[in-house]
Amino acid sequence: MPVPFPVLGERIAKPAEIVISPVNLTANGPAHLGHAGGPFLRMDVLARACRRAGHRVRQVLSNDHFENHVVVKARALGRDPAAFARENDRLIARGLAALDITFDTFPDTGDPAVLARFRDVAGALTRALDDGGKVLLRREMLPVDDASVAGFEAGAAPIEERFCIGGWFGCNCPACGAPSGSFFCEACGAHYSPSEAPQPRSRRGNITGFVESACLYLDLRPVEALAQNWARMRIEAPFREVAQRFLDNSRPEIRLTVPGLHGLAWDDRRFRDSQILFSYSSLLFAHHILLGTFLADEGGSNPFEAGHPALLIGATAIDNTVPMLAGVTGCALAQTRYRGFDRIYFNHFLHLDGEKFSTSRGHVIWSHDLEGVPGLETDILRWYLCSITPEEAAGNFMRGECVAFHERVRVTLDHRLQALAAILAAEAQTKPDADPDPDPDPAIAAPMRDLLQTQHECLGGDGLRLRRFAATLDAALVLGEAITTPAQAQAWMRGFAILASPVMPRLAQELWRAAGLDGAPQCADFARPAKPVPAALPRRDGPPLTRAALEALSP
Repeated sequence: MPVPFPVLGERIAKPAEIVISPVNLTANGPAHLGHAGGPFLRMDVLARACRRAGHRVRQVLSNDHFENHVVVKARALGRDPAAFARENDRLIARGLAALDITFDTFPDTGDPAVLARFRDVAGALTRALDDGGKVLLRREMLPVDDASVAGFEAGAAPIEERFCIGGWFGCNCPACGAPSGSFFCEACGAHYSPSEAPQPRSRRGNITGFVESACLYLDLRPVEALAQNWARMRIEAPFREVAQRFLDNSRPEIRLTVPGLHGLAWDDRRFRDSQILFSYSSLLFAHHILLGTFLADEGGSNPFEAGHPALLIGATAIDNTVPMLAGVTGCALAQTRYRGFDRIYFNHFLHLDGEKFSTSRGHVIWSHDLEGVPGLETDILRWYLCSITPEEAAGNFMRGECVAFHERVRVTLDHRLQALAAILAAEAQTKPDADPDPDPDPAIAAPMRDLLQTQHECLGGDGLRLRRFAATLDAALVLGEAITTPAQAQAWMRGFAILASPVMPRLAQELWRAAGLDGAPQCADFARPAKPVPAALPRRDGPPLTRAALEALSP
């Protein structure tokens, strides 16, 4: 992170303005724990860590209502795609909130007023890309199939509805031969047109032929400029390699439009059919720019406008490497009105009990189902997820392991907090009028400073290392075992509140208030004079979390 982090008890001289805009989710279903425990939790921890340091941080998100898979799923369920997307949008928001993952703006892109603004943003971006001179018109042959289309008699549907593309299309990758579909190969990163793919097939009917469509592509040359930007953003090597394979296996181009009616139109007289912005390049960039317009409503300009001083941070999982590093970054380099990200953080996938999340097999935990699980503490779940975050390899959410972790932490915290309460209560009885200690006890303050420095190191490299970040909380818990004096108790409460605030925001806030401090935990306020309130120390003596409670979450 190219921003300063203060030592414990000090204030940074010049706070930075930071905008965190994770990749949007496709609104064809709710958010599951693999989504929430990946880029969204990682960015929420980063945002909270930067806020406690004194920086101004705003975190934003919108979901993609127009990706082809929304239409595919909605049609399979006999639903209207727009209404289906808005319903899932609300479930996604609930699912992230169930893990206390919050946003400063989270607009519903299906709302008419938001959609009108989105169309304006899309129009501004398409004009900027056109003016940049990197937009190419490609006439390509796209498959059509014989599937019936709801609301139309056989063969009477508009051509845009009959193209077998996106989620309807299956094939083998023309570059590596692996089973593939849509326009990208997840195995090798290749980007292709369906006409180039061997063994094309329709997942909703039979391909009856190919029809010419004029689509737009973005010329990514010179590719050296892309590589230089990846280096500037300090993209970690495994993800750089995925994007490089895309360039090596494909033309140095990425799709900007597809034929369609459900989406944001790109108007051009040369089109033979209605073209909409492609979800993995132009539309993805437009989402971030749209969110910037909402931030600009607060005063000032859009942080995605060229020249804005805010630090822009993006995040996504490995499957969106090419869309982010070629699609979004390519669009940013191809015009002069809008700028790209300063940092993009990637993660691998989070599995469930050793296997990939699978909605079709019911091997999934929907994040919104975490609401009200008996015995579950959101703070401790966040800590467990940070301890298994898939930052250098795939992670694995093991239900039995999670329950054991949860109960160990819950019981340890309860013992520790009640011991503190007893020490502070005895002090309040024997010295009711005593002034607060002017300085935190050095026996506790010094190791707390070291642990905070370790956390800052976990944020300051090329990637985020939340496993090591979360491990500092175990060290802080151990530090609390030897507390015997009120001064030590006060120092530990403050220090643990600051250390835990990015991972365990609820407990951190409770400890901060019990230490007699107002506002949110801040590094600069570690030594601020205050009188503790021992009665405010929270208990952690509720019912235990059981594996059965987590097993019940799978449909």
